[in-house]
Amino acid sequence: MLSLPNNRVESLPRRLLRKQTKLLEFDARGNNIQHIATRAFRKNTKLQRLRLSRNQLTEISPTLFKTNTDLREIHLDYNQITKLSPTTFLNCRQLKRLNLEGNHLTKIPRGIFLASTRLVEVNLSNNRLTTLPNDLFDGQLYLEEVWLNGNPELPSTLTLGAYVNPTSINRLKQLLDVFSKPKHV
Repeated sequence: MLSLPNNRVESLPRRLLRKQTKLLEFDARGNNIQHIATRAFRKNTKLQRLRLSRNQLTEISPTLFKTNTDLREIHLDYNQITKLSPTTFLNCRQLKRLNLEGNHLTKIPRGIFLASTRLVEVNLSNNRLTTLPNDLFDGQLYLEEVWLNGNPELPSTLTLGAYVNPTSINRLKQLLDVFSKPKHV
């Protein structure tokens, strides 16, 4: 584990972690990270937990996690991320927990979780989401918790509480189907 929380780190350059090939966990919470090089984690193929909460990130490269197929947890909460690519988590096939709470996301791209079929918990609360794809959680057999509260532009039916069991996850999928259909005038 490499732990650098609450320092004054402003960026993660490409070569910073290149010799840490057996690194399982990287914690850089509470810094001032504004930029992560596209290849910053390329050599860290065994990485399982990544904590980048409470930084100044505005974007995540679509290929940042390309070689991180063992990632199980990604914490990007309380940054300033405005958008994600459909390929951001494409190779994160072991991903179980994803925390994107407290960013500036207005939408989540269709298909972003298609390859991450082991998701257990997704936190999208306190963003600026205006809509969600109706198939956002299709194929998620292990999903137990989804947090959408604090997104004032989403219908209140979606954001009133957490979805924390199989029955409520199924209800969420039904609600997404209803709210993502085009409205006919």
